[in-house]
Amino acid sequence: MNIKEMAKLAGVSCATISRVLNDSGYVKEDTRKKVMGIIKEYNYTPNMIARSLSSKDSFTIGMIIPGVGEKQYGKILEGAAKETAKHGYSLVFMDSENDLKTEKKWLEEVKNQHMKGLVLVPVRSENKELRSILQELEANGTAVVLTEKDVKNAGMDGVFADEFRGAYEGICRLIEKGCKRIGIAVGQMENDAATEERYRGCVQALEDNGIALPEELILREVEDINRVLQGKKLPDALFALNETAVGQCFKELFKGKKQGTEKILFMGMDAEKTAKLLEDEMLSVERDGRKQGKEAVKLLLEAFDTEENDRIRGKRVMIPYKVTGV
Repeated sequence: MNIKEMAKLAGVSCATISRVLNDSGYVKEDTRKKVMGIIKEYNYTPNMIARSLSSKDSFTIGMIIPGVGEKQYGKILEGAAKETAKHGYSLVFMDSENDLKTEKKWLEEVKNQHMKGLVLVPVRSENKELRSILQELEANGTAVVLTEKDVKNAGMDGVFADEFRGAYEGICRLIEKGCKRIGIAVGQMENDAATEERYRGCVQALEDNGIALPEELILREVEDINRVLQGKKLPDALFALNETAVGQCFKELFKGKKQGTEKILFMGMDAEKTAKLLEDEMLSVERDGRKQGKEAVKLLLEAFDTEENDRIRGKRVMIPYKVTGV
């Protein structure tokens, strides 16, 4: 719902709606209650666009991410916020809570408030409805940039971490340190495009270095990690490919330390938090989240400055990883 629709429902002017939203100027108490009732009924969330009543050219960029609880998302948000402020734009953060319905609600808000641009971390990559919504936003003048996850066949600009290369370089670092028997903890890989890419990078790096990856070293569940740590032939290293796998390996590696496990090198992707806890006992494969957010906003700014007929969609910016620790 936008300002005009709300005014029509309430039977008042847009200026009156503005005074209620901003709590400024005189408005009759019964009128104020009526407007507030509509706001509550339709779950309307005013933002800077609503307050400015600007529908032709806004200076607001929306950002929908699954929350700042995960450190990487917080860094992406921080980088995006600094870049938007640098160019005179305001950033409106919306938390999808990793929920499809909540994500859809915020996308409606972006549409209704005529935001100039949107940076989105999708809840899912395989989502036909989301694809249609994003294409409609673009058609109506809101530039869209995806990050972290792509949306299949959407054709949107995007800034993504180079998952394949990051995992590849992680394996190469372990090999440099003399590791040959490397367990790959994949955690919840199903329907996780990033982890699938990381796994492909691991397999390719091992193959390029002439090292086999037996089935017993592909660790999908906690039981698999425990089994390999209790086995007669311990791995030289464990490489955890996502947050779930990092937590599983951390728990199994350090909960009673069987003799010999202290020699196992532990590596994780995007595992900065755990790496700090372990200090010098862990390698981490990290990317610059702040740069990721910054580059996403840069793609939006480029879209703003390009005539619609001249714009080429589907641009990709890849953020590299680096191995840190030990």
